[in-house]
Amino acid sequence: MRYSTQPNMLLTLAFSCLFFACNFKKLQAQRIDYLSTKNTQDSSYYDLLRIGPNEFWAGGENGTLAIIDSNGNHHQFSHPLGNYNILKMIKKENQVLIFTDDAVVFVYDLNKDILTKKYFANFKNRCFYDALCLDDGSILICGGTTGIAKHQKVIPNGYIAMMDKNLDGVKTLWHSKRKFVWHMTMQQDRSVFAAVFNGINSTIYLSGQYNRWKKFAKIPGLVHEIFYTDSMLYYSGSSSIKYRRYGTLGSTKNNRHQRTSGGCIWNLEKDDNQIIGSNQDGELIVFFHKKELPPSKKQILPKAIYDLEVISHNKWLAVGHGQTIAILSSEN
Repeated sequence: MRYSTQPNMLLTLAFSCLFFACNFKKLQAQRIDYLSTKNTQDSSYYDLLRIGPNEFWAGGENGTLAIIDSNGNHHQFSHPLGNYNILKMIKKENQVLIFTDDAVVFVYDLNKDILTKKYFANFKNRCFYDALCLDDGSILICGGTTGIAKHQKVIPNGYIAMMDKNLDGVKTLWHSKRKFVWHMTMQQDRSVFAAVFNGINSTIYLSGQYNRWKKFAKIPGLVHEIFYTDSMLYYSGSSSIKYRRYGTLGSTKNNRHQRTSGGCIWNLEKDDNQIIGSNQDGELIVFFHKKELPPSKKQILPKAIYDLEVISHNKWLAVGHGQTIAILSSEN
Protein backbone atom coordinates (compact mmCIF):
# COMPACT_ATOMS: atom_id res chain seq x y z
CA MET A 1 0.00 0.00 0.00
CA ARG A 2 3.00 2.28 0.01
CA TYR A 3 2.83 2.59 -3.78
CA SER A 4 1.80 5.94 -5.25
CA THR A 5 0.81 6.89 -8.79
CA GLN A 6 0.63 10.63 -8.28
CA PRO A 7 2.14 12.62 -11.20
CA ASN A 8 5.13 14.71 -10.22
CA MET A 9 6.51 16.80 -13.06
CA LEU A 10 9.84 18.58 -12.74
CA LEU A 11 8.03 21.92 -12.96
CA THR A 12 5.98 21.03 -9.88
CA LEU A 13 9.13 20.12 -7.97
CA ALA A 14 10.86 23.33 -9.00
CA PHE A 15 7.86 25.37 -7.86
CA SER A 16 7.82 23.45 -4.57
CA CYS A 17 11.48 24.24 -3.85
CA LEU A 18 10.84 27.91 -4.70
CA PHE A 19 7.87 27.89 -2.34
CA PHE A 20 10.06 26.72 0.54
CA ALA A 21 12.69 29.38 -0.16
CA CYS A 22 10.14 32.23 -0.33
CA ASN A 23 8.00 31.19 2.64
CA PHE A 24 10.59 30.37 5.29
CA LYS A 25 8.99 32.53 7.98
CA LYS A 26 5.52 31.17 7.27
CA LEU A 27 6.76 27.65 8.09
CA GLN A 28 7.48 28.65 11.70
CA ALA A 29 11.24 28.11 11.41
CA GLN A 30 10.80 24.71 9.73
CA ARG A 31 13.20 24.23 6.85
CA ILE A 32 14.56 21.66 4.45
CA ASP A 33 18.35 21.52 4.72
CA TYR A 34 18.77 18.83 2.08
CA LEU A 35 16.50 17.46 -0.62
CA SER A 36 17.13 14.79 -3.23
CA THR A 37 14.31 13.44 -5.36
CA LYS A 38 13.81 11.80 -8.73
CA ASN A 39 10.99 11.19 -11.20
CA THR A 40 7.86 9.38 -10.10
CA GLN A 41 8.96 6.30 -12.09
CA ASP A 42 12.04 5.82 -9.90
CA SER A 43 11.97 3.32 -7.07
CA SER A 44 10.59 4.51 -3.74
CA TYR A 45 12.13 4.23 -0.28
CA TYR A 46 9.75 2.52 2.15
CA ASP A 47 11.69 2.00 5.37
CA LEU A 48 14.41 3.80 7.34
CA LEU A 49 16.77 2.23 9.87
CA ARG A 50 19.36 3.89 12.08
CA ILE A 51 22.57 1.85 11.90
CA GLY A 52 24.78 4.14 13.98
CA PRO A 53 25.01 7.70 15.34
CA ASN A 54 25.59 9.13 11.87
CA GLU A 55 24.37 6.38 9.53
CA PHE A 56 20.90 5.48 8.25
CA TRP A 57 19.73 2.91 5.69
CA ALA A 58 16.75 3.50 3.40
CA GLY A 59 15.29 0.44 1.66
CA GLY A 60 12.51 0.18 -0.86
CA GLU A 61 11.22 -0.81 -4.26
CA ASN A 62 13.13 -3.17 -6.56
CA GLY A 63 15.91 -3.78 -4.04
CA THR A 64 16.78 -0.10 -3.72
CA LEU A 65 18.97 0.43 -0.64
CA ALA A 66 20.71 3.71 0.14
CA ILE A 67 23.17 4.52 2.93
CA ILE A 68 22.67 8.08 4.22
CA ASP A 69 24.53 10.22 6.75
CA SER A 70 23.06 12.97 8.93
CA ASN A 71 24.05 15.65 6.38
CA GLY A 72 22.20 13.95 3.52
CA ASN A 73 25.23 12.47 1.77
CA HIS A 74 24.27 9.10 0.39
CA HIS A 75 25.33 6.20 -1.81
CA GLN A 76 23.82 2.91 -2.87
CA PHE A 77 24.44 -0.36 -1.02
CA SER A 78 27.29 -2.25 -2.70
CA HIS A 79 25.60 -5.68 -2.89
CA PRO A 80 22.82 -6.44 -5.41
CA LEU A 81 19.47 -7.39 -3.87
CA GLY A 82 17.51 -8.28 -7.00
CA ASN A 83 14.00 -7.00 -7.61
CA TYR A 84 12.60 -7.77 -4.18
CA ASN A 85 10.77 -4.87 -2.56
CA ILE A 86 12.32 -4.06 0.82
CA LEU A 87 9.53 -3.46 3.35
CA LYS A 88 11.32 -3.61 6.70
CA MET A 89 14.84 -3.62 8.13
CA ILE A 90 16.03 -4.28 11.69
CA LYS A 91 19.47 -4.34 13.28
CA LYS A 92 20.39 -7.42 15.33
CA GLU A 93 23.80 -7.12 16.98
CA ASN A 94 26.29 -6.96 14.07
CA GLN A 95 23.69 -7.93 11.45
CA VAL A 96 21.11 -6.05 9.41
CA LEU A 97 18.04 -8.13 8.52
CA ILE A 98 16.30 -7.00 5.33
CA PHE A 99 12.71 -8.25 4.97
CA THR A 100 11.04 -8.34 1.54
CA ASP A 101 7.67 -8.76 -0.14
CA ASP A 102 8.04 -12.42 -1.20
CA ALA A 103 9.32 -14.83 1.47
CA VAL A 104 12.95 -13.65 1.28
CA VAL A 105 15.12 -12.21 4.06
CA PHE A 106 18.62 -10.87 3.39
CA VAL A 107 21.14 -10.98 6.21
CA TYR A 108 24.08 -8.57 6.05
CA ASP A 109 27.07 -8.91 8.37
CA LEU A 110 28.30 -5.40 9.16
CA ASN A 111 31.72 -6.59 10.33
CA LYS A 112 32.50 -9.06 7.56
CA ASP A 113 30.70 -7.33 4.64
CA ILE A 114 28.91 -10.59 3.78
CA LEU A 115 25.34 -10.75 2.42
CA THR A 116 23.33 -13.97 2.57
CA LYS A 117 19.83 -14.73 1.28
CA LYS A 118 17.25 -16.87 3.07
CA TYR A 119 14.10 -18.12 1.34
CA PHE A 120 11.10 -19.40 3.31
CA ALA A 121 9.15 -21.69 0.98
CA ASN A 122 6.18 -22.06 3.35
CA PHE A 123 5.67 -18.27 3.16
CA LYS A 124 5.66 -18.08 -0.63
CA ASN A 125 3.53 -15.18 -1.94
CA ARG A 126 3.52 -13.57 1.50
CA CYS A 127 5.28 -10.38 2.48
CA PHE A 128 7.25 -9.71 5.64
CA TYR A 129 5.75 -6.29 6.38
CA ASP A 130 7.05 -5.66 9.89
CA ALA A 131 9.48 -7.32 12.31
CA LEU A 132 10.59 -7.05 15.95
CA CYS A 133 13.71 -8.54 17.51
CA LEU A 134 12.94 -10.27 20.84
CA ASP A 135 15.21 -10.64 23.87
CA ASP A 136 16.14 -14.25 23.07
CA GLY A 137 17.21 -13.34 19.52
CA SER A 138 14.13 -14.71 17.76
CA ILE A 139 12.18 -12.45 15.38
CA LEU A 140 8.47 -11.67 15.51
CA ILE A 141 7.15 -10.96 12.01
CA CYS A 142 3.79 -10.03 10.50
CA GLY A 143 2.14 -9.28 7.17
CA GLY A 144 0.06 -11.19 4.66
CA THR A 145 -0.36 -11.78 0.95
CA THR A 146 2.30 -10.00 -1.11
CA GLY A 147 -0.30 -8.30 -3.32
CA ILE A 148 -1.79 -6.38 -0.38
CA ALA A 149 1.46 -4.43 0.04
CA LYS A 150 1.09 -3.46 -3.64
CA HIS A 151 -2.53 -2.33 -3.17
CA GLN A 152 -3.93 -5.27 -5.14
CA LYS A 153 -7.37 -6.76 -4.49
CA VAL A 154 -6.43 -10.20 -3.17
CA ILE A 155 -7.27 -12.29 -0.12
CA PRO A 156 -5.16 -10.81 2.73
CA ASN A 157 -4.11 -14.06 4.49
CA GLY A 158 -2.70 -12.07 7.39
CA TYR A 159 -0.41 -13.62 9.98
CA ILE A 160 1.87 -13.11 12.96
CA ALA A 161 4.77 -15.55 13.13
CA MET A 162 8.03 -16.32 14.92
CA MET A 163 11.41 -16.82 13.23
CA ASP A 164 14.02 -18.63 15.30
CA LYS A 165 17.19 -16.73 16.16
CA ASN A 166 19.18 -18.39 13.37
CA LEU A 167 16.43 -17.68 10.80
CA ASP A 168 16.19 -21.39 10.00
CA GLY A 169 12.44 -21.70 10.41
CA VAL A 170 9.15 -19.82 10.90
CA LYS A 171 6.21 -20.81 13.10
CA THR A 172 2.80 -19.15 12.62
CA LEU A 173 1.30 -17.86 15.88
CA TRP A 174 -1.86 -16.12 14.59
CA HIS A 175 -3.53 -15.97 11.18
CA SER A 176 -6.69 -14.84 9.41
CA LYS A 177 -7.64 -15.14 5.74
CA ARG A 178 -9.72 -11.95 5.91
CA LYS A 179 -7.26 -9.62 7.69
CA PHE A 180 -3.82 -8.12 7.12
CA VAL A 181 -1.33 -7.30 9.91
CA TRP A 182 0.37 -3.97 9.19
CA HIS A 183 2.48 -3.14 12.19
CA MET A 184 3.68 -4.14 15.68
CA THR A 185 5.12 -2.24 18.62
CA MET A 186 6.50 -3.36 21.98
CA GLN A 187 5.84 -2.14 25.54
CA GLN A 188 8.45 -1.91 28.31
CA ASP A 189 7.23 -5.23 29.74
CA ARG A 190 7.98 -6.83 26.30
CA SER A 191 4.32 -7.43 25.45
CA VAL A 192 3.45 -6.58 21.85
CA PHE A 193 0.61 -4.68 20.16
CA ALA A 194 -0.33 -5.58 16.56
CA ALA A 195 -2.48 -3.54 14.15
CA VAL A 196 -4.85 -5.70 12.07
CA PHE A 197 -7.11 -4.41 9.25
CA ASN A 198 -10.22 -6.21 7.93
CA GLY A 199 -10.93 -3.93 4.95
CA ILE A 200 -13.15 -1.53 6.90
CA ASN A 201 -11.85 -1.13 10.46
CA SER A 202 -8.75 -2.00 12.43
CA THR A 203 -8.31 -3.98 15.62
CA ILE A 204 -5.32 -3.59 17.92
CA TYR A 205 -4.33 -6.95 19.45
CA LEU A 206 -2.12 -7.43 22.51
CA SER A 207 -0.01 -10.41 23.55
CA GLY A 208 2.45 -11.06 26.36
CA GLN A 209 3.67 -14.52 25.38
CA TYR A 210 3.05 -14.07 21.61
CA ASN A 211 1.10 -17.33 21.20
CA ARG A 212 -2.23 -15.85 22.33
CA TRP A 213 -3.55 -12.53 21.06
CA LYS A 214 -6.48 -10.67 22.62
CA LYS A 215 -8.38 -7.65 21.34
CA PHE A 216 -7.22 -4.38 22.91
CA ALA A 217 -9.00 -1.65 20.90
CA LYS A 218 -11.05 -1.12 17.75
CA ILE A 219 -10.15 1.82 15.50
CA PRO A 220 -12.21 3.11 12.54
CA GLY A 221 -10.37 2.86 9.21
CA LEU A 222 -6.93 1.51 8.36
CA VAL A 223 -4.26 1.65 11.09
CA HIS A 224 -0.92 1.44 9.29
CA GLU A 225 1.41 2.23 12.20
CA ILE A 226 1.25 2.11 15.99
CA PHE A 227 3.64 3.68 18.47
CA TYR A 228 3.82 3.07 22.23
CA THR A 229 5.40 5.61 24.57
CA ASP A 230 4.85 6.75 28.17
CA SER A 231 1.91 4.38 28.72
CA MET A 232 0.10 5.69 25.64
CA LEU A 233 -0.52 3.90 22.35
CA TYR A 234 -0.65 6.19 19.31
CA TYR A 235 -1.78 5.14 15.86
CA SER A 236 -1.85 6.55 12.33
CA GLY A 237 -3.23 5.51 8.97
CA SER A 238 -6.18 6.42 6.76
CA SER A 239 -9.92 6.68 7.25
CA SER A 240 -10.54 3.88 4.74
CA ILE A 241 -8.77 1.72 2.19
CA LYS A 242 -8.85 4.77 -0.12
CA TYR A 243 -5.55 5.92 1.38
CA ARG A 244 -5.04 8.92 -0.92
CA ARG A 245 -7.98 10.84 0.58
CA TYR A 246 -7.95 11.23 4.36
CA GLY A 247 -5.46 10.32 7.06
CA THR A 248 -6.16 9.44 10.69
CA LEU A 249 -4.18 10.05 13.85
CA GLY A 250 -5.02 9.31 17.44
CA SER A 251 -4.41 7.68 20.81
CA THR A 252 -6.27 4.77 22.41
CA LYS A 253 -5.83 5.98 26.01
CA ASN A 254 -7.99 9.10 25.78
CA ASN A 255 -9.83 8.24 22.55
CA ARG A 256 -8.19 11.04 20.57
CA HIS A 257 -9.13 10.32 16.97
CA GLN A 258 -8.74 12.92 14.27
CA ARG A 259 -9.18 12.79 10.52
CA THR A 260 -6.78 14.87 8.43
CA SER A 261 -6.55 15.79 4.76
CA GLY A 262 -3.53 14.74 2.73
CA GLY A 263 -3.99 10.98 2.64
CA CYS A 264 -2.63 8.17 4.79
CA ILE A 265 -0.23 9.08 7.61
CA TRP A 266 2.33 6.34 7.05
CA ASN A 267 4.57 6.55 10.11
CA LEU A 268 5.06 7.83 13.66
CA GLU A 269 8.17 8.85 15.60
CA LYS A 270 8.67 10.65 18.93
CA ASP A 271 10.92 13.68 19.39
CA ASP A 272 10.66 14.85 23.01
CA ASN A 273 7.08 16.08 23.45
CA GLN A 274 6.26 15.80 19.75
CA ILE A 275 4.84 12.84 17.83
CA ILE A 276 5.76 13.31 14.18
CA GLY A 277 4.65 11.56 11.01
CA SER A 278 4.25 12.13 7.28
CA ASN A 279 1.53 11.48 4.76
CA GLN A 280 0.65 10.55 1.19
CA ASP A 281 0.68 14.19 0.05
CA GLY A 282 4.22 14.74 1.30
CA GLU A 283 3.34 16.71 4.43
CA LEU A 284 5.02 16.59 7.84
CA ILE A 285 2.51 16.01 10.66
CA VAL A 286 3.30 17.21 14.20
CA PHE A 287 1.13 15.90 17.04
CA PHE A 288 1.94 17.01 20.60
CA HIS A 289 2.38 14.26 23.16
CA LYS A 290 -0.14 14.47 26.05
CA LYS A 291 -1.46 17.86 24.88
CA GLU A 292 -4.99 18.41 23.61
CA LEU A 293 -3.89 20.30 20.52
CA PRO A 294 -4.79 19.58 16.88
CA PRO A 295 -1.96 18.32 14.67
CA SER A 296 -0.08 20.85 12.54
CA LYS A 297 1.08 20.16 8.98
CA LYS A 298 4.03 21.40 6.94
CA GLN A 299 4.53 20.66 3.24
CA ILE A 300 7.75 18.82 2.37
CA LEU A 301 7.10 18.25 -1.33
CA PRO A 302 4.17 16.90 -3.35
CA LYS A 303 5.14 13.21 -3.17
CA ALA A 304 4.41 10.56 -0.57
CA ILE A 305 6.80 10.46 2.40
CA TYR A 306 6.80 6.90 3.77
CA ASP A 307 9.19 6.98 6.71
CA LEU A 308 10.93 9.30 9.16
CA GLU A 309 13.78 8.96 11.65
CA VAL A 310 14.92 11.42 14.30
CA ILE A 311 18.53 12.50 13.63
CA SER A 312 18.64 14.74 16.70
CA HIS A 313 16.19 16.98 18.52
CA ASN A 314 14.15 18.91 15.92
CA LYS A 315 16.16 17.42 13.04
CA TRP A 316 14.55 14.61 11.06
CA LEU A 317 15.40 12.43 8.07
CA ALA A 318 12.53 11.65 5.68
CA VAL A 319 12.36 9.27 2.69
CA GLY A 320 9.65 8.37 0.22
CA HIS A 321 8.35 8.20 -3.32
CA GLY A 322 10.69 8.61 -6.28
CA GLN A 323 13.83 8.07 -4.15
CA THR A 324 13.10 11.18 -2.10
CA ILE A 325 15.54 11.97 0.71
CA ALA A 326 14.91 15.10 2.80
CA ILE A 327 16.41 16.47 6.02
CA LEU A 328 13.99 18.67 7.95
CA SER A 329 14.88 20.88 10.88
CA SER A 330 13.14 23.30 13.20
CA GLU A 331 14.29 25.93 15.64
CA ASN A 332 11.17 25.48 17.78
